[in-house]
Amino acid sequence: MTGSIVILTGPPGAGKSTVAAPLAREYDFGVHLHTDDFWHYIVAGAIPPYQPESATQNDTVLDTSLHESPQTLRRVSECLISGDFRIQR
Repeated sequence: MTGSIVILTGPPGAGKSTVAAPLAREYDFGVHLHTDDFWHYIVAGAIPPYQPESATQNDTVLDTSLHESPQTLRRVSECLISGDFRIQR
């Protein structure tokens, strides 16, 4: 099965998840990886992702999301990732 990864990014409240979830449903076997879910895995020391000092944390969440995507694509037709990826470098 061959699929693709679609990344929707933007500030909080922009409608990323609102667009991603129904779009993923348009495929025979689509998945929406919602990065807000990954933020909940940080159980200590979380920094709001819009803060400049959150760059390393944001990189970790993005890397985790992107690492999971190819694994997911082995089983699905389309993988949509939505999140606030304002990475400061």
